[in-house]
Amino acid sequence: MSILGLQDWRRRLPYWTCNGQIFKTKLSALMHATQIKSDIEFRFNDEFLDQLDWSKEPPLHIDEYYKLRAQSIRDNYDYVLVMYSGGSDSSTIVKTFLRNNISVDEVAIYGVWNHKIDKYNSSTNLETTYAGWPLLEKVSACGTKVTHINLADAVEISLSDPDWIYQSDPAFTANQACRFHSLFQRPDLIAMREKGKKVALVVGHDKARVVTHHKSFYHGFLDLAGLGTWIHPQIFYPDYAGPDLVTFYCNIDVPEIMIKQSHMIASWYWKTFHTKCESLLNLSYVEPRYSSRSNIIMYPTTWREHETYTLGKAEHLKIHSWAFRSEWLYEDLSDTKYYNNWLTGVKTAFGLVDDRFIKPNKKGLKGHWSKLRKIMDFPEIPHL
Repeated sequence: MSILGLQDWRRRLPYWTCNGQIFKTKLSALMHATQIKSDIEFRFNDEFLDQLDWSKEPPLHIDEYYKLRAQSIRDNYDYVLVMYSGGSDSSTIVKTFLRNNISVDEVAIYGVWNHKIDKYNSSTNLETTYAGWPLLEKVSACGTKVTHINLADAVEISLSDPDWIYQSDPAFTANQACRFHSLFQRPDLIAMREKGKKVALVVGHDKARVVTHHKSFYHGFLDLAGLGTWIHPQIFYPDYAGPDLVTFYCNIDVPEIMIKQSHMIASWYWKTFHTKCESLLNLSYVEPRYSSRSNIIMYPTTWREHETYTLGKAEHLKIHSWAFRSEWLYEDLSDTKYYNNWLTGVKTAFGLVDDRFIKPNKKGLKGHWSKLRKIMDFPEIPHL
């Protein structure tokens, strides 16, 4: 694909490069890097984001920028569908639309259920069915369509063979493998597109990530979290005519969200931990409580720590990290061909890339950071 042909999706979603070549998936980039004994880089709108002043905190309250983003989506699409998981990111999106009377055409939740997996009590579905249900009731009361999407309906086609890895997100999750056919191939949404309507499928798993380096705070994108784990269907299918994948937080329409979130996180961590931030937010270290802490920081009016529903999530620690959000295969369908195809695909992927790109004990691929943009230097601590 030529650079010109890539321009459309490059304005929305990330990609990877290796020695100047552009790759649509991390696996393809790593395979090339393995062959030429090089490394890869993660990219997202560098040309645009480099022009912004990341050192200056946007002046408005963060909720105002969320409102601007919701309105920009509404203004640009005929049909707006928000994906809702019951978690902090998607809850904030839904609440932003509701509180500001910005209409949403549909809110969709997805889970996995069949004769072996309970719709309400499986660990895969707990966050939505319990933590998310009160908000869904409010959405429904407003007259907005609420849809329940069963990813299990797409297992047969999505995991029919081990080759699914070539069209997968960097974490190799079974959920991602099933999303295309469950979410992007809905006949009603495709019919809207065929009639000339613009359809947005809004996702929120893309909030800001802040790291430290040489006594400074930086914003960066990690390809194994958030932005890098949603793959646009047009990358794989040139004739694709379904809904557009729209990221809510990391975007170039209201980039103030990313900058504001980064300043809020950096300021909170410095006030709380001071120079310990150098190790706590180090590039090579995953701060265990970063997600829960940043939720409270970035979503001050839409999320509280006690609302975070963690039952089921703790179970992920007992299995390989590359099985994250795929526990329904690991726990419930381990005796099926779908699980075998998923597992064979993951093992195949590891065999195609150099060991230096794989975590110890084969717990997944190592993450790659994007270009880092400085938020602020560590403040000087006044002498007492």
